[in-house]
Amino acid sequence: MPESNAAYIAGAAARPTWGAYGADGALIGALVGQEHCGATPEVWWAGVLPAHHRRGAGRCLIAAARD
Repeated sequence: MPESNAAYIAGAAARPTWGAYGADGALIGALVGQEHCGATPEVWWAGVLPAHHRRGAGRCLIAAARD
């Protein structure tokens, strides 16, 4: 679904974004957030590479976005 992917890419450019990096400095995950009504945060998109699942990268992304 190229149209859907293009919409997420365009939307991410206009929203706050956080990245998770592996020990070698490579990007292994990302989180894109947004606010509703100026105060309610929401995860708009998040993902971690499958090889890095269950190792805390997603939890770190959520923690970074909350701060």
